[in-house]
Formats: sequence, C-alpha cells, structure tokens
Amino acid sequence: MAQTKKTITLDQLKKLANRTGQEIATLAGLVVDAVEAEFSAITIPVTAWKANTDTEKKTVGLEYMADVPVEGVEAKDAPDVVLKVGSMATASACGMATVATAITGAIRFFSVAIPQAPIQAQVRIIQGK
Repeated sequence: MAQTKKTITLDQLKKLANRTGQEIATLAGLVVDAVEAEFSAITIPVTAWKANTDTEKKTVGLEYMADVPVEGVEAKDAPDVVLKVGSMATASACGMATVATAITGAIRFFSVAIPQAPIQAQVRIIQGK
C-alpha cells in the first residue's frame, strides 16, 4: 500500500489547537468542580475541646483535643483540613496543631490551649484502605 502525504495548513492547525484548548478547559473545570465538591464546611465549637487522651500528642504539649462529627469517616481515613482565614488567628493563639486524625465518625483536632472562639474549616476525607 502506498502512503500518501497530506499537507496540513496553518488554518487547520489553529482549528485543532482551539478545539483541543476548549476540551482541556472543559476537563480542567470538571476536575476543579470534583475537588471542590469533596470539601465540607465544619465548625470546631469551643465546647468540643476536652483533655487530651492521646499520649503521643500530649507529650509534645498538645493538652486538648476536639472531636468533630463527620459522617462516614473511619479511623483508617486521612482528613485534609484547611482553616478558614477568619479562624487562623484563633487557631494560632491557642496553639492548634497542624495535624488532625480520623476516628470512626469524627475528625480529632489538637491544641495547646482551648480556643477562645469556634474555629471554621473546610475538610475532605481521603479514604484509607
């Protein structure tokens, strides 16, 4: 079979690039929507904080912990938490840890002291295996 050479014009390349760019933009939008949909707003109320029972965390000065109920979370999961900008000063003032752990039915937070106000955050659960 003989191969035929086909000439591609600059106009055809521009059209292909435009169509490909539109498809990439659509795919990127779908990915962003999917990631944003995974996050849920939570509040860590002041009343949730109690004496810490986690020995490892307590030995580094984290005297308090707070469990925030999150439907469907299991101990094998990993929470991804982002504090709301308006809660950052409150979290910093009480020495809130930058780590959180999953327990069955909740996410557990740790701090050096009890916060003076509720802390707002976004959370998504990365399912463990």
